[in-house]
Amino acid sequence: MNPSLEPQSDHQRHVGQRLRQVLDALPLSYVDAATVMGVSKQVLRNWMAGDSYPSPYALYRLKLAHGVSTDFLFLGDSGALPHQLAYALQQNSIPAR
Repeated sequence: MNPSLEPQSDHQRHVGQRLRQVLDALPLSYVDAATVMGVSKQVLRNWMAGDSYPSPYALYRLKLAHGVSTDFLFLGDSGALPHQLAYALQQNSIPAR
């Protein structure tokens, strides 16, 4: 196993944490975010809790609407985010990982 590769359950949880961080930094309620992503509020909650990975199409919709990069969500690369969103995350002192 690659030493830099984290277990899937940990990665899933980290993706959920970063999704929550991004949504908290955007001017969106979770209900509005779920609508943008085309899912129910419960599905969004499950993703943020790390119960499962977000669907690719939902992430595509979030990217088109708000510039949220899957590189940030899946890898923690804040350089892939729009400047204003990366700045908002930094101001909230939320570590990328």
